[in-house]
Amino acid sequence: MPEEHRAYGAIGCWAVTGSDSFVMGFLLKEQAGAGKIASTMAVSAGASTQSAATVTTTRSRARLDFLLQTHLPTLTRGLTGAVDTALRKAYTAAFGKSSLDPEGLFSGRHGPAFTRDLMGLKTCQGGGGVRLTSERMPFLSCLLGALPRMIGGQGGARPLWPSLSEVTGTPTTFDKANGPEKRWLEAFLGSGTRMAAGLQQAEIARARALRDGALSAARATAPAKSALSGFGYRTSKVQRQVLEGVRGARLTALGNRASNSPPDGQRCRAFEKGHSDRYSNSLLDGVPLSSTRLSTQEYHVAVQSGLGAGMTCFIPFTNYTIISNAFTTDKRVDVYGNNFF
Repeated sequence: MPEEHRAYGAIGCWAVTGSDSFVMGFLLKEQAGAGKIASTMAVSAGASTQSAATVTTTRSRARLDFLLQTHLPTLTRGLTGAVDTALRKAYTAAFGKSSLDPEGLFSGRHGPAFTRDLMGLKTCQGGGGVRLTSERMPFLSCLLGALPRMIGGQGGARPLWPSLSEVTGTPTTFDKANGPEKRWLEAFLGSGTRMAAGLQQAEIARARALRDGALSAARATAPAKSALSGFGYRTSKVQRQVLEGVRGARLTALGNRASNSPPDGQRCRAFEKGHSDRYSNSLLDGVPLSSTRLSTQEYHVAVQSGLGAGMTCFIPFTNYTIISNAFTTDKRVDVYGNNFF
């Protein structure tokens, strides 16, 4: 067959099937376009940096989640990394500081990664509400939501594709006598398909590693692991359940780090004083109101001050002497603005 008449794959509603090279070619185009997240944020920031932060959080999700749900995790790792790089750049512009730098904002005894870790908490926990793609698991959540319908049997439901029963399992999988809470994924994980391998090796293992790492940092005992073939049984919104537990443990860990920090650890002190204050946490939550519109510099100062991360507006004046009749001795400018307030 002539080369021009051969088909190596097909694209339908942005879900791609075919050879690995065909699928990767499509995903690489999406990966190359990931930088649009940062450029979109820059355009939005021209009108309102405060609104741009909201756009950064919401706009990048819908199409990206669909791509991650419908393609094997082993094929989307490059896309995930490119999106997270773009998100870090976008949030740096939105907040006026590289709060998500993997190496942390500051070196030294106060813990260089404290602010970075804080940004990953929910806003109601005093965090930045940032959701990096590398920790999310749309493929896991989507597949575990679809499999029960494909298998059938629950409430007398018929399987969507009976011809796939050798891969997914038969409706008897959910019979009480078969112990579905421990075995409902047994047939699928044992099918030898690439999708089953992706679920087990890339997603379930990653979800457990995230949980165990968060619990270890919080010095909490990890619960006994359930059988692999029983993972996610009758659990709605698996991704949300996993990440809620991870963030809860990380909140505990940050609280421990803050309580053990030196008295002059301002980022830790800011977290202790403000993380449970609903008014303080409203700054980064939801769409900004016209009644609380802030200029770019005002927004940067508010976010940076709330995080205790030091304010970029003071950097050019750091260590300048403040001359005032109110002071018995001369004081100097620091990045936190301590001697101004």
